Amino acid sequence: MIYFKDISQWQGNYNMGANPDPAIAIKMGGGDNGLYMDSQASNNYNHAVAAGKVPIGYWFAGGTDPIAEADYFLRCMSPLAEGDVYALDWEVSNPDPVGWCTAFVNHIHDKIGVWPWVYMNMSTANAHDWSSVFNNCGYWCAAPSYSFEDTLPVKYPQIAQQGPIVNGVDTDAFFGTIDQLKKYGWHAPQAPAPVEPTPPVTPPIVEPPVVEPPVVPVEPVVPPVVEPVVPPTPPKDGIIKRIIKFILSLFGK
Repeated sequence: MIYFKDISQWQGNYNMGANPDPAIAIKMGGGDNGLYMDSQASNNYNHAVAAGKVPIGYWFAGGTDPIAEADYFLRCMSPLAEGDVYALDWEVSNPDPVGWCTAFVNHIHDKIGVWPWVYMNMSTANAHDWSSVFNNCGYWCAAPSYSFEDTLPVKYPQIAQQGPIVNGVDTDAFFGTIDQLKKYGWHAPQAPAPVEPTPPVTPPIVEPPVVEPPVVPVEPVVPPVVEPVVPPTPPKDGIIKRIIKFILSLFGK
């Protein structure tokens, strides 16, 4: 839980250094008496920033043209500053309170990308369907008769509450951490990270498949059978004649 004060009634004489709260609500202007910037808005805002507090700048609605009031509120909060929280204080009578507040918060969001908190009492919150507002905006509930630990008899969940008034000072609480509170503030758009060029993809080299030649079975070569050449056998009667001739030659015949 984060505590903070509403210092609009202090007219710039508030001692920021003596206040230990990490945040502070500042009335920046309103539309209930024409369009105006609070005379101490700049002084209070600058002191809050110098003291390191999260400023919650709010606009006191007048119920006139919601777009004109939203634009004037943006002028009061300009220039855009990192972490500034925006809020709408709705306390006036209007024939179409939901439509008016919806137009106001939508215009703020369209212009700077921030959803303002909306401050209102419980009877007003319970009397209407505020879905078009509280589906986007945080509800800052005015409940000074209740402590911060009480369960409030209101149909919408609250992110913050105006609690008891102590020594004439509005005491408020945000139901979260300081980091969660800061998320409701304005933040400069982040530059997109540079996109590294994607290197061209080199297709992989596909080696052709190695095709083995088919194995052809080799039939064994059988050498031919060579029959030996046998010289012809001379007839037996020729031999006998040669023998007789040889014997006759011995006798001179």
